[in-house]
Amino acid sequence: FDNEKDINEVLERNIINSGFKVEEGFCQKITKGIIENIDKINDLIKETAPEWPLNQIAAIDRAILRIGIFELIYDSEVPPKAVINEAVELGKEFGSESSGKFVNGVLGTIYRNSERYESEDLVISAGGIIYRKEGDKKYFIIVKNAWDRWTFPKGKIDEGETWQEAAVREIREETGIEEAEILGEVGEIKFTDKSENPPIKKSVHFYLIKTNQKNIIEKPLVSTHIKEVKWAEEKEVLNLLDYDNLKDLFKKALEEIN
Repeated sequence: FDNEKDINEVLERNIINSGFKVEEGFCQKITKGIIENIDKINDLIKETAPEWPLNQIAAIDRAILRIGIFELIYDSEVPPKAVINEAVELGKEFGSESSGKFVNGVLGTIYRNSERYESEDLVISAGGIIYRKEGDKKYFIIVKNAWDRWTFPKGKIDEGETWQEAAVREIREETGIEEAEILGEVGEIKFTDKSENPPIKKSVHFYLIKTNQKNIIEKPLVSTHIKEVKWAEEKEVLNLLDYDNLKDLFKKALEEIN
């Protein structure tokens, strides 16, 4: 590119041709930032994945890595975990079968070696507020955890998983729900788990999930640490939930459903 005008013209043309609704200003910032720092970004890729010469990395994977590295190192607006998660999703959506794992490994290493890395980082989990319709009524799944408290199904993210994939897997393992349509993220809850020694800071991303499946596992496996699973109507859910932050999240989910 000879100048910024050329960059903006190419971006504008590509945005129109893609058919996607995107923030043009955000795209301009990312593109300009990558071009200005391309040598340093490429060097980071070479250092982190020395077994893969830059020109042998698939073009899609290379582009995703450059975007992710720019956001991790040069742009502090997006939380690092979100940057990596979004990059992994892009790899799985547009790359090869191994792209998600490759992108996750490279960006994860770069993040851990960066100044933004926090040694006492949050333990990231994902879960879901699952509901089904039966006539005019809506039913929601709640689970009783190891401390006899009612909550929503959730669990830690396995290596290489996106938050959405982890949410669906945890729901399947804890409730038996196989049919799960993610409608969007409801919100994030942060807390300190004082049952651990030492206490651990945790963050859970909850998704609104719709299903037509009625059958559930009422007595889950001991390994899930869930004692009971049940369908409940709106009022019962609010009465049974033992955590105020989950009640607030549930009310937000109800607004989105309605």
